[in-house]
Amino acid sequence: GVTGAGKTTFARHVSGNTELEVGHSIHSCNDGFTGTQEPKLVPFKLDGYEIVLIDTPGFDDDSRSDVEILEELAVWIAQNGHLKHKQLDGLILLHPITVLRAGGAERKRTRLLKNILGPQAYKHIVIGTTMHEHLNSEADIAERVDGRRQELWGDMVAKGTKLVPHSNTKKSAENIIKMIIQISKESGKLRSLLQDELAGNPRLIETTAGKDVKTQLE
Repeated sequence: GVTGAGKTTFARHVSGNTELEVGHSIHSCNDGFTGTQEPKLVPFKLDGYEIVLIDTPGFDDDSRSDVEILEELAVWIAQNGHLKHKQLDGLILLHPITVLRAGGAERKRTRLLKNILGPQAYKHIVIGTTMHEHLNSEADIAERVDGRRQELWGDMVAKGTKLVPHSNTKKSAENIIKMIIQISKESGKLRSLLQDELAGNPRLIETTAGKDVKTQLE
């Protein structure tokens, strides 16, 4: 999700780890990154399961481009074995609905996400919409969620992506984690298009996502 969507707050709620740093300024914070600008592993237990969240950087950062963030994530994922022996169960996309319409940057990020994952991985995604408390009515919320469902997320939802409200509470975060657990039980591990492509060719620029990034840069 984008910077400020509530990713680190989600991780704090569900894990009980209050040491995770949450940004409150107008500037983008590391959003769970360590001082070396790497994703942070957040381990905890839920219903007898050993869960590990990967708290990632936020897109739309004011100090780095989406391209740089993608490259850093791809390198980190490969170096930490998540293409081989430590496969992912699912992906949680947190999206604030405080912006009425999807702009160009959001459309590009969504397209990039799709090119990273590929349609075969859509069933492993849970989209949690956040910031509902900042809107005045259920009609406003429905307009923004339905608009994105039709314009941006329709093909993902059609192939199994779950779209749920996240109320910024521990219970809500736990429910999303339980959805991921159930998805993994039913469908196995997440296998992304980027994983498959990097396994065959380690050059990021030659992957579907890499070509998308190159097009955006040009």
